[in-house]
Amino acid sequence: MTSTIPEVSSIADSPEARGTVAFAEPTLVITSDGSGNRLNLWELWRYRHVLRHMVLRDLSVRYKETVVGVLWAILQPLGMMVIFTLVFGRRGQELHSGDIPYPVSVFLALSIWQFVSVSISRGADSIISNASIISKIYFCRLVLPLTPIVVNLVDFTIRIGLLAILMLIFGVVPSINVLLAPLLVVIMILVTTSITFWLSALTAVYRDVQQVVPFIVQAWFFLSPVFYDPVDVIPKDWLWLYYLNPIAGLISGFRWVVFGDGSAPWTALAITTISSTLLFFSGTYVFRRVERNVVDIL
Repeated sequence: MTSTIPEVSSIADSPEARGTVAFAEPTLVITSDGSGNRLNLWELWRYRHVLRHMVLRDLSVRYKETVVGVLWAILQPLGMMVIFTLVFGRRGQELHSGDIPYPVSVFLALSIWQFVSVSISRGADSIISNASIISKIYFCRLVLPLTPIVVNLVDFTIRIGLLAILMLIFGVVPSINVLLAPLLVVIMILVTTSITFWLSALTAVYRDVQQVVPFIVQAWFFLSPVFYDPVDVIPKDWLWLYYLNPIAGLISGFRWVVFGDGSAPWTALAITTISSTLLFFSGTYVFRRVERNVVDIL
């Protein structure tokens, strides 16, 4: 008794099989692990290689085919320092009480301001500017607003090196409080990150925010103690309200840490830290909510 087994080739050549094969094409599905429902900050560590790649990419693009290279990191604050010194002159020293030379104090404040303002301005557009990447593959989107912050942290380090040279030229001896400088740097990063998360999420949903950010940053500069000391300008009874501006607490704190200038601004630093922490967690939550539908929004 024999049985007939159909050949594989005959099955594959049948119309039914050909139709099945024709429609069996691979499909790419972009999905996440549900991080949009929670903060899931641990996901940042999992995608640290993406952050590293994007930081290196931005650094190479920024200084590619430039004449002075990394010197661009210090030319702008150095130029602004010279302008403020020439314009305000002796009046500038009066606006900043203490024995610290005005140019050195202004350069430190400008270094902090440059880090915060440039990081926020570029981070606010990070989702929109990377729309082509977001639509192709899933990764932790928190990497996008963090990239300009890390890039500008490199520039900030270069500026601090120039600050040390200026202090040597003007004969300024750093205070023992400088040991607390790393803590101030952490608070500075926290302030910048919290605001950047909020603005990047809002910019993705409301494009009007993209037009408002430059105006906010410009007005924010004059509301921050970059070229003056708030103790000498703001009435004492209103200082607590003024220090709701996180940059004000940061600059005052750095001046005290680096120069030992004035009394310790503990109240300003406490207000800055608490408000920035609340903004960080709320901004991360809002960003995660927007992230769930960001592909459809863009």
